[in-house]
Amino acid sequence: MIDYRIRFCLLAALTAAVLTGCSREEQPEPAPAAETGGGNMVERMSDPVYRAQLKAHADKRDSLMAQYAKLTGRMRELLAAKQAELGTDDEAALKAALEADPEWNSLYQRCIDLDVAIGDEQRRARETVRQRISK
Repeated sequence: MIDYRIRFCLLAALTAAVLTGCSREEQPEPAPAAETGGGNMVERMSDPVYRAQLKAHADKRDSLMAQYAKLTGRMRELLAAKQAELGTDDEAALKAALEADPEWNSLYQRCIDLDVAIGDEQRRARETVRQRISK
């Protein structure tokens, strides 16, 4: 019984190798990537000024994301309190009740503003990389 299974597996592997074009010949070496004016990534990342710029962008983004998380946490608390107060999970009723709450509206607007700021920071970071690569 074991011999049959081993033979079957070997035959399946051989068939798969033949069907996929596998051969014992060595595969050609891939062509090296073309060098860009800004050097390769290893060279860019060894530049302390460039790394400092990237770190500044990352720190700013992390700060904005932390603020966003804090605001959304407070919004979840307000939502849970409003659900308990109303005793319903009806989205339309919850939305209407929350839209009447000035704190909710303020938090919601601040989240929109932070979302725009995060997007702007990501664009600035991409532009920093783009400028460095094009040098």
